Amino acid sequence: MLAKPTLHIAVTGCVHGQLQKMYEAVHVHEEATGKKVSFLICCGDFQSLRTEADFDFFKSNVSHRDLCDFHLYHEKKLTAPILTIFVGGNHEASNVLLNAFYGGYLAPNIYYMGFVGLVKLFGLRILGVSGIFKFYDVNKPFYYPPERRDLITMFHSKNFQIEMSKKLQAKSPIDVVFSHDWPQGIVMKGDYQQLYKYQPGFRKDGPKLGSLVNAKILEEIKPVNWFAGHMHCEYR
Repeated sequence: MLAKPTLHIAVTGCVHGQLQKMYEAVHVHEEATGKKVSFLICCGDFQSLRTEADFDFFKSNVSHRDLCDFHLYHEKKLTAPILTIFVGGNHEASNVLLNAFYGGYLAPNIYYMGFVGLVKLFGLRILGVSGIFKFYDVNKPFYYPPERRDLITMFHSKNFQIEMSKKLQAKSPIDVVFSHDWPQGIVMKGDYQQLYKYQPGFRKDGPKLGSLVNAKILEEIKPVNWFAGHMHCEYR
């Protein structure tokens, strides 16, 4: 019996709209290793800005307002060279993502997972969970169409994401979960003292660092792998 070929998956954290750099990094890796990447996972802060009008629903300092690259893919001036799936973070065009609440293609080969979404790729069941955790917003509803006052609330985690994740899991196990925010408490499972040296600000939160919603999803789903971004550091 022939052995199954090894699957190579690229995973990235916050790209902040620098899609061309992201794809170039994948290409360099493929050239250096001779390994073809099957698809790419982006763990939020993707920044799917189409036009300057989307800045009305984009939380950032005025000095950081740059359309970056996504609009080129949206306008089909460029095409993503590899299937890319992503979740929403806290630096996004919230109106764009809300319009694709249940997920969908935002450009050829670029797929948004939705607020919570499930896809099956190469036999892997992959769950994506968008948002960051703020305890005061977990029970607040969404309003549609969105108003600018909802700018921040739109990318905050909600308790109903837990139930959505459980329903998407159904009776089949989830192989991979990826999110923007870390599951709360996960920092204590690794070398957190070394992490605190790299990110001293994390020490004050300690075991409370991250998303309680994602912690509950982790407890319910128990995936083989979980990837997250947001913190701008590598931690295993």
